Amino acid sequence: MSDIAKQLLARGSEGEDALLKLMDHRNAVVRMKAAAACLDLSRDRAVNVLADICDLRAGKVSMDAMHALLFAGEFDMKTGPKRRPV
Repeated sequence: MSDIAKQLLARGSEGEDALLKLMDHRNAVVRMKAAAACLDLSRDRAVNVLADICDLRAGKVSMDAMHALLFAGEFDMKTGPKRRPV
């Protein structure tokens, strides 16, 4: 899935638009991977999508979302995800 995100980003604005739309996908894994890849494109929205997935407490996908937020500096171990205003 990371390779797919890289290929989409390499296609310019159309690829970026497609990747941004994947943050609304019904599958949490797809949403999480898309949001992690979109942190540089749409940081506020991506952070909130990842925070929502953390809140699901859905095993590996929630842990992966937390790790993406930690790596981006958007997760506090005491308080959790740092949500962005909508």
